[in-house]
Amino acid sequence: MIAAICGIVRFDNRKLSKDFASSMLEKMPIPPNKLTQCITLENASFALACSDSYSNDFEQEITLKCSKGLFVASGLVYNDDTSDESPYSVLRKVWEGSSKTDLEQINGDCMYVGYDIQKNSIQLYESWGFSCLYYYHCESFLAFASHPYAFKCLPEIKMQPNIELMNCILHSMPLTEGESFWTGVTKMIPGTMVEIGAGGILNMRTITSNNINRPTGTSNTNNNYEMNQENFLKVFRNAINQRIDVSYSSSSTLSAGLDSGAITALLSEKYQDANKALTTWTSASAYLDESFAPIGCLKDETELACLVAKSMPNIRHEVVDSMDTSVINAIRLIVYITGCPQYSPANFYWIEDILSRVHASSSERLFIGQCGNGTISWTPTQPKLFPKKTFFPKTSMKNFLKLIRFRSSNKIKSALSGKISPASVTQRQLIEMHKSIFDLWYHLSLWSGVEVVDPTLDIELIKLLLSFPENAYYQDGVDRRLLREGMRGILPDKVRLNRKRGQQSSDIVARVKRQAKQVRKALALISTSELARENLDLNSMSDILEEIVGTDLKTLDYETAKSIDNECNLKLLRGISAGLFLAQFDTDIALGTPI
Repeated sequence: MIAAICGIVRFDNRKLSKDFASSMLEKMPIPPNKLTQCITLENASFALACSDSYSNDFEQEITLKCSKGLFVASGLVYNDDTSDESPYSVLRKVWEGSSKTDLEQINGDCMYVGYDIQKNSIQLYESWGFSCLYYYHCESFLAFASHPYAFKCLPEIKMQPNIELMNCILHSMPLTEGESFWTGVTKMIPGTMVEIGAGGILNMRTITSNNINRPTGTSNTNNNYEMNQENFLKVFRNAINQRIDVSYSSSSTLSAGLDSGAITALLSEKYQDANKALTTWTSASAYLDESFAPIGCLKDETELACLVAKSMPNIRHEVVDSMDTSVINAIRLIVYITGCPQYSPANFYWIEDILSRVHASSSERLFIGQCGNGTISWTPTQPKLFPKKTFFPKTSMKNFLKLIRFRSSNKIKSALSGKISPASVTQRQLIEMHKSIFDLWYHLSLWSGVEVVDPTLDIELIKLLLSFPENAYYQDGVDRRLLREGMRGILPDKVRLNRKRGQQSSDIVARVKRQAKQVRKALALISTSELARENLDLNSMSDILEEIVGTDLKTLDYETAKSIDNECNLKLLRGISAGLFLAQFDTDIALGTPI
């Protein structure tokens, strides 16, 4: 169950009013049709809210008070020892210290907070799949919430924007773990447990890709590629199957990519066994003749997506162009429900549209593969050349020598020109970067009432993948080798062997041009904010919009189209996302209301 959680524990013996945490809950953007619970002791108050779509399970799953103190949890747990009484029992037992399951063995997209009355301490935990638990700690109290707006009702917390972190978004820089966009408020690092008392942090453990071990039941196969493939498919299927309940309807997103195709295909097999249909959703370009995609990418993903759908007899395929969805109001909504500016606002219109359609179709769970690039379909950014028998065993010596000369020539040219070659990103580093993506999807799940799950973030799957040698992922020029070979006979070869990536929102410039009036209105609202005027180049953003409006997008050469697409995505739309975030601090803008 995806729920909003919040609460406070006072260390100064001040008594709390009844239902204090409910006042925190009211500040958070949660669906109007919601179920809530709150319990308050003398010095502690916890609250929870979720969509009314969980009405059948609400009373059974929620535990706010127990013998040790107060406990609240949210999300999905997949451990085998999860009790029939409540899926959160394993989390509560981990907190209480009465479970055989260790912290590193929790498998799920979940978070919990427990208050120990005897120790007068509070423990917070979130898994890799969730990255949305915030807390504020001082000598007098500790407050926590799954959304920073909850802290607005606490006068001791001076809510101000973290301009430095916001600039990371604007300049495509990685975010600093542990920092939030709200000064003074700490954002939990995914995969972390922290225990805090009146005097500060008592204990902290972080599960990183460096300290997780191979899953049980798989042998240390190393260079035995066939055995690696067998283990991979076994654990990958299990990651998907643990997230399936065929008693109710599920959906999946389906693009031209390997990740979503693989997840959809394996999902389809499971639903075929139950004689049930699977609905898949594909975002399509509404203005294909005005779209742009970099060289080597696809403007339109529907052809390959349709191939996957047609290869599975029980798939009901829905292709949506989201023509009537507002780009600006989608950005506004995401900033509102996350409380943060975002990296990829150009994608929000189709994400919002598909989620609303999934909810309208009465589907309760949506499968995505957003984190696959770092896990199931990872490929090294700078593949090794040696030893040849490991990485290029089937490549002729003549072609291998050509490759060596090509690489050497590029390095010499880069050195002479003074260019610095980008550092190679390891699989562990990419996983660490990707594991925070679910922040957005958690809030979308809560808002829409649809549980969004990503099996590519499964902890047991990641343990296995990190144990494989590099040539499992790349050999003889074949990138994403593990998944390409794993999907042999499952996905159509045209999809399985496709080397082009899909360009999401390839027609975003054409959409902005047609919605220019609303974009101007958003820029006008943002310009009333002094913070926005100080930190954003609003004149440049306005100039970009007017250039788009005055350009015939159908006749552009490649370089011009590339430049306008970059300006629209990286400066205009990211700037609007940041501007709406800033405007809430010094204007009366209502982000919960459409522009």
